[in-house]
Order: sequence, then C-alpha cells, then structure tokens
Amino acid sequence: MITLDGIDITGLIMPDEFGFPNVVSVVDQSVINSPIVYSTEKYSGRNIDLVGGDSWGVLQKSVLDSLFALTGVINAVYTLVYESQTFSVRWRTEDQPAIEARKVQNRSNTQATDYFNNIVLKLMEVA
Repeated sequence: MITLDGIDITGLIMPDEFGFPNVVSVVDQSVINSPIVYSTEKYSGRNIDLVGGDSWGVLQKSVLDSLFALTGVINAVYTLVYESQTFSVRWRTEDQPAIEARKVQNRSNTQATDYFNNIVLKLMEVA
C-alpha cells in the first residue's frame, strides 16, 4: 500500500527508489599525491517522484483534488508510506507543477470519479 498523508495512492511507483546515495564522498589528492577521501552520511534532501503510466497508476480526480489541496500548505511536512518504508516529505513546489496528470477521457465536465493517468507527484524527503 502507498499513502501520502493517509490518502491512498496505491499503483504509483518510485522509479528512482535506489538512486539516492546514503553516503556522499569527495576525493582530494595530498601533497604526495595520495588520495584523501572525505565521506559523510546523507540523511535528507532526496527527490522522490511517484509516477503512473498510460494504463497503470491511474487515480481518480477526487484523489488528485485531495493531493492538490496539500500542495497549497506552506512548509507542511507529510508522511509518505511506500510499501514497507516511511518517509517525511514535502511537496517540491519549486519544481512546478508539483502534480502532473492527464485526463483519461477528455471532456469538459470532469467528474470526481473520472480517472487521470501519466501522473507525477514531486516530493522531497526532509529530516
């Protein structure tokens, strides 16, 4: 199950799940040309994108409306539960739009039960 602040978004995936380093290192050279390695643990700042495709990870408009309401709260931190992992996250509102989605069925009178696909939710893990 996948939830964001208790909102069920099961079906979306995190394609960059293993793309964030736990340790960051820099290598310098000493005066005698020996490597000096500086390493530190990285605890937060990870960008998390949750995505859906054309035929999977679709969400109803009512769910997207609930998520969109969360993007308008300044400095808010939410709990993301992704399978067995829990993250504290914020919306990446500096990377607009923070939510991307396309209507599955194009019509002018969108209903709360209409589905959207090609979803991207842009989040950032915070400490």
